Amino acid sequence: MRTALAQITGDDFVTEVPAEFASLDGVRPRYLVKPGNPQEIAAVLEAAGREQWAVLPIGSGSAIAIGNPPRRGDIWLSTARLNAFEEYESADLTATVQSGCLLFDLNRVFGEHGQILPLDPPGAGSRTIGGIVATAQTGTLRLGYGQPRDWILGLQIATPDGKLIRSGGKVVKNVAGYDLTRLFTGSYGTLGIITQVSLKVYPKPATEMTMVCGSDEIVRVWKTVEHMLSGNINPVSLEIVSENALRRVGLEGELPGYCLCVRVAGEEADVRVQTMQMERIASESELSVRAPVPAETAGAFWQMVSDLPLGFPIVVRLNTVPSRLPRFLSMAADTLRQAAECVYFSASAGIGCATLMVEGTSDATLMNKLLPALSEIRRQVVSSGGSVILQKLPTGWKEHIDVWGPTGAAASLMKGMKQAFDPSGVLNPGRFVEGI
Repeated sequence: MRTALAQITGDDFVTEVPAEFASLDGVRPRYLVKPGNPQEIAAVLEAAGREQWAVLPIGSGSAIAIGNPPRRGDIWLSTARLNAFEEYESADLTATVQSGCLLFDLNRVFGEHGQILPLDPPGAGSRTIGGIVATAQTGTLRLGYGQPRDWILGLQIATPDGKLIRSGGKVVKNVAGYDLTRLFTGSYGTLGIITQVSLKVYPKPATEMTMVCGSDEIVRVWKTVEHMLSGNINPVSLEIVSENALRRVGLEGELPGYCLCVRVAGEEADVRVQTMQMERIASESELSVRAPVPAETAGAFWQMVSDLPLGFPIVVRLNTVPSRLPRFLSMAADTLRQAAECVYFSASAGIGCATLMVEGTSDATLMNKLLPALSEIRRQVVSSGGSVILQKLPTGWKEHIDVWGPTGAAASLMKGMKQAFDPSGVLNPGRFVEGI
């Protein structure tokens, strides 16, 4: 195996797996390979398909914990060397970059031209653009700026048959009639490996303002959310965050149980008007209002809110329609508190998704308490058309519960896509929904 891989990438870029990559949910690949260009990635995948080597793709590794245990794994395939900034047309607000480029580096270059790629997933500073697209992860900016797929013009993808295919951009028709851009966004490296991304960028707002208010009553906070969203306020971030979670990101002083964090951005005059409206609505709702988060620290504050899941061994992602969010958020938090002492949460009020985080060890006692709680939360949310994804669990727990939960009618379609693009099942085998 090593000899075949070294013939593709060069001997220096095939190594025995170092300690930090040693195991993924108990599966231990033999080699870490770092191709230097898209053609080398395609060649590695072709060899893997021919020899039936299981490939585990990795970008920065920030989201590697998400997924069921792989059925097997022979190779870690890293995109770290695919870090070229291939094209940037600031006048057209477009760029084309290789998938191993870090979001931090992209926004540093865009920022020199007064522009930004407004994505802030957990660990944004060290995330690769390919990893962000492959996982479709979002942060607190999703309400105002959308999801990764909303910023993608096109992709280049290496497939397990050794080909490089393209979608979007200057391509008029997609391969086999599929919308490959949307298909590969959020596919977790199970259909192919993203090697290049063409993006839209956005003019950086002139200013922004962050307000924190709240109450010990979720109903009162939710009415405030509804008033803000139904008025002339256009928040780019609107998060309901638990008091203990805000303390973890550095806020001090008296805080209510449910804190509403609101961010507006745009021209100074517009932001000023929206700020006054938000303060009026919060006052009429009898919420406690803190002094605004200083502009010079607001960016770091919001990224720390997005980064909250990184600091916990157990992370639960709940998705529902926005109107049901307060009920399910309260239910999930209360259910988890019956099994664990320290429960934290951050919920995107205008989107309908919430992240709940639990402190604790990986011992069997906690597992035996939490797994039934997680199953009950999932049962209630799924019965109302939502979903619950267990984004992080201690090693060994995933043997007792499915990370993704039921997929319903989409299962056969997703299995069909896997069969079409990866019939040998060499890419991330077993990690995605329905054992894909």
